[in-house]
Amino acid sequence: MSLFKSMFSKSEDEDSLKTSKEKFGAKDYRGAVTELTKIIQTNEDSAEAYYYKGASEFALAEYDNAESDFKKVLQLNSSFSVNVNFYLGKIELEKSNYEPAFEYFDKYISSNSQDSDGYYYRGRAESKLGKSANALNDYERAININSAIADYYVYSGYEKMLAADYKQAILDLNKAIEIKPVFGLAYNYLGMVKILLQDYESAAANLLTATELDPILAEAFYNHARAKSELSEFTVALEKLNKAIELDPNYLDAYLLRAKVKINLDDPDGAVIDYTKIIELQPDNFEAYHQRGKLEQFLMALKEAKTDFMKAYEINPTGEEIIFSIASIDIALKEYDEAVSYLNKLIEENPKHERALIQRGLIKHLNKKYSDACGDFYKVITHNPNNAEAFYRRANSKIELNDNLGAISDYSKALIDPDYFDAYVGRGKLKLQMQDFNSAIHDFTKAISLHPQDPEIYFYRGNAYKNMNNLQEANNDLTKAVQINPKFGMAFFLRSFVNFGLRYYKQAITDGEKAIALNPAFKDNLASLLKEAKVRTS
Repeated sequence: MSLFKSMFSKSEDEDSLKTSKEKFGAKDYRGAVTELTKIIQTNEDSAEAYYYKGASEFALAEYDNAESDFKKVLQLNSSFSVNVNFYLGKIELEKSNYEPAFEYFDKYISSNSQDSDGYYYRGRAESKLGKSANALNDYERAININSAIADYYVYSGYEKMLAADYKQAILDLNKAIEIKPVFGLAYNYLGMVKILLQDYESAAANLLTATELDPILAEAFYNHARAKSELSEFTVALEKLNKAIELDPNYLDAYLLRAKVKINLDDPDGAVIDYTKIIELQPDNFEAYHQRGKLEQFLMALKEAKTDFMKAYEINPTGEEIIFSIASIDIALKEYDEAVSYLNKLIEENPKHERALIQRGLIKHLNKKYSDACGDFYKVITHNPNNAEAFYRRANSKIELNDNLGAISDYSKALIDPDYFDAYVGRGKLKLQMQDFNSAIHDFTKAISLHPQDPEIYFYRGNAYKNMNNLQEANNDLTKAVQINPKFGMAFFLRSFVNFGLRYYKQAITDGEKAIALNPAFKDNLASLLKEAKVRTS
């Protein structure tokens, strides 16, 4: 906009006003304010003096003073009033008062329909008001009037990104960079589009450029961290988030992401600190309370976790996840009735709520109300006969009711999900107990194929082999178990007997002593074996 030219369009005879305008033109805004204040003291009706004084104060970011002077210009109803609307609109934008900002720009455009900046800034206000389509329309008008301004393309690209029109957003942002190659904000938004397209490598490259071109743009460092986090480069992400927070200590999203990054870097205590900071900045932040509670539960600070979950529930009592979190912490605290009372809220709203029914059934199982637990699992199965977890949970309860055949049947039905690891393990353990060793081995073998690094499954299969007197296979499985978990005392205990049966007496002694070192309770059960093995090696 040619405001600068309009300011000097009239010839001024007063020396002091001329001096003020010269200082304004030379960007000596403080000096201009001093001179113009003197003029106003002797001529309270000088609209031009108020106008220049307001413009100087605006340049100095003294928005309240500028607003007062510009409104005085409007009261005087002079020819400067038109440009005043533009300035007042920008002041309201700076103050985040978007509705009045829009109104001022609208008035300005009504008298300056060919000024591209009027449409651009009205678009900025509309964007903040959530009127994205109107904002885009105004940015297009600005571009049609003057296609050489990079800012117009940047914010047009941003709106198109929000509308998921990524192809056109990229075109606009690249145009902005073509006009202004050192435009950090354009690279920042371009990186954001690439994140949304899941092109994280390209996004990281754009965002690195953004931080280099504009090293005080906190959002660029935050977005760079987002891209690096998606690439699992958590150490770099943490570095970028630290910088974003250094630039903006109140950056809530940066604290939220940094907490998640710290969790991935095995620093749950550090994550708790970040969630605590978020709560200090925004005491009604549901996610911060909820996530901090989860971490406290992980760290076994159960009462603190319960307090945080209840605060999150107070903020948002309709969220399902917080109800499940409360139920989970109540289970850990063995407050089963209270856990059930929260789950009942979900079930009352939706009697077919599968997850809530399964969780309530699990609580009843833990509370040794096995028949009642089966009832909840039955409700799920009735509504959805393809719910594998419901069959699995009911099988566990049937075992406690001594209905082994019913449990076998339910475990088998749970395998409607052919990769249900726990169902294979549960059925295998029950068959082992029922001395159906071949079938047990089959189930444990399938479980191992799904989770080849689980030492307990090798132990169970090794036990089945031992009971079939296939001692070498038992030895192989137990050896694998202790290789994965060198502190697996029960595996050393059982392998001691297997090695004795294989006449590997020295190894039997070594395993027996290792088992006792890990768990002294094994001493009495191993005493006779160790005594005999030592006799045979002497």
